[in-house]
Amino acid sequence: MRIQEFSVTENSKKWLHFYMKILRPKYVILIGVVIIIASYIYDLQFAGLPYPDPTPEMLSDWKFHKAVASYIGLVGLVVSALGCVLGFVNVFRRNG
Repeated sequence: MRIQEFSVTENSKKWLHFYMKILRPKYVILIGVVIIIASYIYDLQFAGLPYPDPTPEMLSDWKFHKAVASYIGLVGLVVSALGCVLGFVNVFRRNG
């Protein structure tokens, strides 16, 4: 079996330019920050502070909403990190 080397063709450069034009890194970072803010709003609206003396049902409901808010925040963090990576790729592509 022969291993093929990866080469950057003109077609792949066009696709990269197309994606960089659509996915501007600053917009991706901004979308990630908006998702993080939405997670804080969700956390305050539905989970908030834990109850002082909760029943098991109230505690499980609070834990569920707290976990949902955490996952939404994690998605926002990943999207922002993706925007930073796209920004670095864009800078190195221009300079390289």
